[in-house]
Amino acid sequence: MKKTISLVLLIIFGGCNLLFSQFSIYTAPVGTIVNDLDIDNSNSLLVATDAGFLIFDGSNWTTYDITDGLPDNDIKCIASTQNKVYVGTANKGMAYLSGSVWTLDNLNTSTSYGYISFIFAKQNGDKYLGTDNGKVFKLLNGQTTPALKNYGTLGRITCIEETANNVVLATLSTNAIMLDFSGYLVPINANSSSLPSNNIICAIENKSISYDGTDAGLYMVNFNIGPPPAVTTLTSSNSGMPSNVIQALEVHNSRLFVGTDNGLAIVDINDNSWTDIITNTWTVYNTTNSNIPGNNVIELTIDSNGKVWIATSDGSISSFIPASISKISESPIPLKITPNPFINKTKIIFSSKDKKEKVIRIYDALGRELQQMSLTASSNGIYETTVDLNTLPIGMYYCKVDGYNKAIKMLKIK
Repeated sequence: MKKTISLVLLIIFGGCNLLFSQFSIYTAPVGTIVNDLDIDNSNSLLVATDAGFLIFDGSNWTTYDITDGLPDNDIKCIASTQNKVYVGTANKGMAYLSGSVWTLDNLNTSTSYGYISFIFAKQNGDKYLGTDNGKVFKLLNGQTTPALKNYGTLGRITCIEETANNVVLATLSTNAIMLDFSGYLVPINANSSSLPSNNIICAIENKSISYDGTDAGLYMVNFNIGPPPAVTTLTSSNSGMPSNVIQALEVHNSRLFVGTDNGLAIVDINDNSWTDIITNTWTVYNTTNSNIPGNNVIELTIDSNGKVWIATSDGSISSFIPASISKISESPIPLKITPNPFINKTKIIFSSKDKKEKVIRIYDALGRELQQMSLTASSNGIYETTVDLNTLPIGMYYCKVDGYNKAIKMLKIK
């Protein structure tokens, strides 16, 4: 039943200055599983759940279920255009919302094709529909019956994107990426390419660069180069990503946002290249340095104001506006705290090639700054100081050097 419910804000850390940013955390009125997030043309948040469809305008939640015209309460995916919002369901095909009225699209795609797992809707009304057992349908504007596109044996369709020259399909299968060059099919898989895994969980396309999130790293295909296009893979070993399991991706204002099973990672990028992704410093948000509700980030979307909306596996929805991220080519600074744990005093030692003055800040577990100090380097680039926390209670503290994204835990035990 359609309902409008006033905002329920579970947590806002209004007075706490956490190390990087503050997340506003919301309680959705229905559903325990968030399957998809999107933004509509009025900049409202759209949420697909296992118990209905939600719209959040920043103050109120509007909920829809089968009593409002939805064919099914289990909503798997969303696609928003200028005039309509399309949803794919678990059991009843696709429906669209226009104004406040739901209409069931006449898509008799047969239950043997499984549920609709992804919808790619163009502003002109054309749509691609992907199912969980690898079928792809193309529905041109004005048509009532979709055409089945034969891409062979595929797994669940996790993403469909259209570039200037081809259609890019991301799947969970042996043919992990399928490129459709006007009917000429090019499969890409881990056996025939440098693709790190055949399990592509998410994918996006930005200015002819395809970003594919797998369970073994981030695979990037640059169609601005070639043919053949240039490819590379990022992992937690050669980048600042906190995990190799990539579950959600967004690009906004020349920034790449990566949702992993161990937090949210952000890096500044060059829209036509991936060089900056490799050399720039990544900022990571997790439960150790922010109030993000969980580390397992499963969905992302970004509104027109630059607010990042996040869904985590515990069913929580949160948002934040990221601060400016500096482009720093130097690797995160190595910090050594000894002893750690400590009783009252401990020594902080680190090095830096630039030998510039550095500012160290000490925070408590709530992110409140307790101390700061400026240090100059010795002739060999070593910085060293002793921190006295004698007047502070036993507990966890954090040390951070300005300009670097790594914070180190400090444990006072007596």
